[in-house]
Amino acid sequence: YGGGDWSVRTRSLVGFDQGNVAGVFGGCHGASSFYRYAGETSQVNLYSPADKEAMDIYGAGAYSGSENAVVNLYSGKAHNVYGASLNEGQTDNATVNVSAGSDVTVNAIFGGGKGETADKPCDVALATVNYLSTDAHVIESIYGGNHDYRLTVDSEVNITVPVRNREGNLIDVYGAGYGEHTVAQNTHVNLQD
Repeated sequence: YGGGDWSVRTRSLVGFDQGNVAGVFGGCHGASSFYRYAGETSQVNLYSPADKEAMDIYGAGAYSGSENAVVNLYSGKAHNVYGASLNEGQTDNATVNVSAGSDVTVNAIFGGGKGETADKPCDVALATVNYLSTDAHVIESIYGGNHDYRLTVDSEVNITVPVRNREGNLIDVYGAGYGEHTVAQNTHVNLQD
């Protein structure tokens, strides 16, 4: 976690390159229905040789959001990557970046959060996914919104290169979220080349 259980922070930076963890969070843990928004900026950077195909990454916290949550995927392997929170929390701006030259491999990318239930806010005002690398791989799909529950008001997915899995097959890109209990109010998918 980029912050403690109950902390409110102005900026946190988590750089992960090795170790044995189930999840990495840019924000603090928070508690259910306690911290909806617990900081200004949270950032997670994934570097090689991180090789954790079961590890999820969250730009914000477990039960806390962030004003600006950023996940930069430079190299390594991870499971699902979320721009915002795990269970609940309000995030103003959530961004997931796969920069040019990145050789990261992930299962799926979500611009929003995961969401625990429909009655707990795990909401994002603006979720952005920037995918710029021909050397990176996504096994399943890219989603602009949340995974299981709740709302992404605006999602923007910017793709400048073909998005492929490890076998070289093209994968699907969605402006909205995955689950039937997710809502994406405005979606934008920008494809270049």
